[in-house]
Amino acid sequence: MAHFYPEGALQKVDTQLFRFEKYPELFKDLNLEMLKDYLHDFNGSMLPQRDLNGRRLYVALSDKYWTTTKWHRDFSLKSVFLQCDHFRSETETQICGIAIILDMEGLSVRQSLLYTVGFLKCLVDYIQNGMGIRFKGYHLVNQPAITNALYKMAKPFMQAKTVSRIHFHGKDMTSLHRHISPDCLPQCYGGTLKAAKQSYGPEIYELLKNYEKDYHKFSQYGYKKLI
Repeated sequence: MAHFYPEGALQKVDTQLFRFEKYPELFKDLNLEMLKDYLHDFNGSMLPQRDLNGRRLYVALSDKYWTTTKWHRDFSLKSVFLQCDHFRSETETQICGIAIILDMEGLSVRQSLLYTVGFLKCLVDYIQNGMGIRFKGYHLVNQPAITNALYKMAKPFMQAKTVSRIHFHGKDMTSLHRHISPDCLPQCYGGTLKAAKQSYGPEIYELLKNYEKDYHKFSQYGYKKLI
C-alpha cells in the first residue's frame, strides 16, 4: 500500500476511517446481508485472469441490469464499498492495483438523471481517496452519447492523475486492447478467452460471505468520539 511508504499508508488508513464520518448515510449499518438481493441481480464480474501487470480486472454492467424502480442508486456505491474491502485483502492487488471496465450499454436517460452531482462527487472522492487500492485505469466501453454529459459533471472533482487514467473506447475494442491484452478478456470485448469463468453476482456474494466477519470488524474501526 502507498508504494510501501509508511507515511502514505497511514494517510490512506486515516482516509478510510474518515469516510465513515463523511458519508454516514452510506456506511451506517452497512453489511453484506442487506446487499444480498442486489448482488444477485447485479451482473458485474471479476475476470479470471489478471492483466500482464498483475492488476485485478473487474467488469461493471450495472446500467444494463439496473432496475431503477427496484434499486436505489446508492446500492451500487454500497456494493462497491464491500467489494473493494475484499480486493484490499488480496496482496497482489494491493501491490499491482485494479483496472475497471465499465460497460455502459443500456444506460438510459432515466438512469442518467439519477446520477446527480452529489452522487458523482461521492464516487470520484471514493475512487481517489477511499478505495485504498491503486487505481490503474477506468475503461468505458459501449457508452452512449449521454455519458459525455455525466463525465463533464464529474470531471471538476477529479485530480489530473485520475483524468489521465480514464479512457473512452466506445465499441472500438482495439482501443481497449492497447491497455488490456485480449488474452485477459472474454470474447464480448474482442478477447481470446473462449470460456472465461467470470464471477457474477451470486458467486460474488458467496465469495464476499467468506470475509463477512472481517467486514464487520472493520466497520467497528473509526475515530474515538469524545464525550
